[in-house]
Amino acid sequence: MTTPHRPAKIWHSIGAPQPLPSACSVRIGERVVHRIAGAHGIELAVASVLIRPMLREILPSGVWERSARQYRLSHSTCHAFYWTRNLSQVSYYEAAHPDSQCPLTQPTSATCATSTAWLPHYLDAGTPPPGATRPWRPLLRSASDLPVTIIKPALQYYARHGLGLELNAATFATVYYDMAAKAPTVYSRWNGQPGEHLLADSDALIWQLATRGPRKPVITGVLPPRGHAADVLIRHRTGQRPGRATRAHRRRS
Repeated sequence: MTTPHRPAKIWHSIGAPQPLPSACSVRIGERVVHRIAGAHGIELAVASVLIRPMLREILPSGVWERSARQYRLSHSTCHAFYWTRNLSQVSYYEAAHPDSQCPLTQPTSATCATSTAWLPHYLDAGTPPPGATRPWRPLLRSASDLPVTIIKPALQYYARHGLGLELNAATFATVYYDMAAKAPTVYSRWNGQPGEHLLADSDALIWQLATRGPRKPVITGVLPPRGHAADVLIRHRTGQRPGRATRAHRRRS
């Protein structure tokens, strides 16, 4: 017995809805974050701060289509965001190819200006401050090209121990690019063996690297140089989702 195919969804080109939805306030489904991370092979921490800057740039110039139940906003041949029928929520995302293979995006180095960058978490609605920039393209390419995945707790600890900052919308680009510049060297010091490893960077900060199957190795935490007091990430090894962590305080010697 054969299963009948579902009818193909029919899309009709339309003009941009008026008024346009706001990239600063529209609700964004968690599934969208996972779709962006999966499509481009990047960490959830980066995908979480890319969405609103992407929408802010794409909304005025993207191509709109409508089906019986959804809207679709496409940008060139690369990105497509799906919206609920009343345009109150972004519910899905598709990419034609990973950003690392995109012919429209030039490879970038981790030297992008970050002093005016504003990269809010997707759950944080609000208008960017005057003069803020949204460098989502170089950030997406940098994350796609890295040989490791950097989860949010590692970014938070690097911000604190390496730069004396707190991780937020105004500092995310600074912290990420600084880590991205060091990541290839730290990665080169890994012996390729599975498990958990402690690797020093050029400033003697200790990066915690863990392997998770065939995927990129994961940077799970960053500690101060040996002999300094540190709040260390203790990760449960059973049943815990990547990026979830508890804090413990101890002195490393």
